This record gives sequence, structure tokens and C-alpha cells, in this order.
Amino acid sequence: MNESRAKIEKRFFTLVEIMVVIGIMMLLLALAVPFVAKSFGKGQVAAAKLQIQNFDTAITTFRIDTGKLPQSLDELIHSTGDKKWDGPYLNKKEIPKDPWGNEFIYEKTSDNPNGYTIISYGSDGSPGGEKQAADLSN
Repeated sequence: MNESRAKIEKRFFTLVEIMVVIGIMMLLLALAVPFVAKSFGKGQVAAAKLQIQNFDTAITTFRIDTGKLPQSLDELIHSTGDKKWDGPYLNKKEIPKDPWGNEFIYEKTSDNPNGYTIISYGSDGSPGGEKQAADLSN
């Protein structure tokens, strides 16, 4: 009977062994999370820059077709009633939001040589900020 019990005990891990393995896994996870979070933040910034470039392309095409700038980003998707409008200029059903879920800001400006500026206020959704919270624009 003692031999069969010894065989059974060898097949199972002790609670201490399981706790040690869990502890090692938690330590490795604690070391890896900051690196993954940093990379995720950089990915969101890159995605916002790409979306702004897509808006630039769509607005340029809109301007070529109609001879004017859109009054809002919504005109890139929905007809303005202008016979020259040949859209939609974005392959979306609605204007996309930035990677942080905020609306892009579209302003006609004389400061920018294009005559307009597209802004994402970054992760904090308000003007100013640094790193992922920094403002992005064309």
C-alpha cells in the first residue's frame, strides 16, 4: 500500500511548488507590462498620424473635385448637393474618431498653407500635453 501511495504522490505537485511557479509568472508579468504598455501607446500615436494623413488625402481630393474646402469633415462622406461632389471621399459610414475615442478637430485656418488644420488632442483629449497626450496635427 505504501508503494502505490508513493507513486500517486509523485504524480501531483505540492502547493508550495504551485505557489513558486505562480510567483515567478507574476514577477515576469510585472516586468513585461510596462514595455507592452509603452508600445501600445506608440501604436496609438502612429494610428492617429495615419488617420490625419487619410483626412488630408480626402480633403485634397474633395478640393480638386469641388474647387473648395469642405465646411466640415462630414462633407467627406455625405453629399453637399454640389454637382461636382464625387464622394464619398472616406470609406467610412461616419467620421472616424482618434485612437483614444475623441473627435478630430477640423478648422479652416490661414496659418496652415493647406488652408485647414486637423487636430487630435492625444490621449488626454485636451490641448497641450506630452508623449501620448501631445497634440497631433497635419
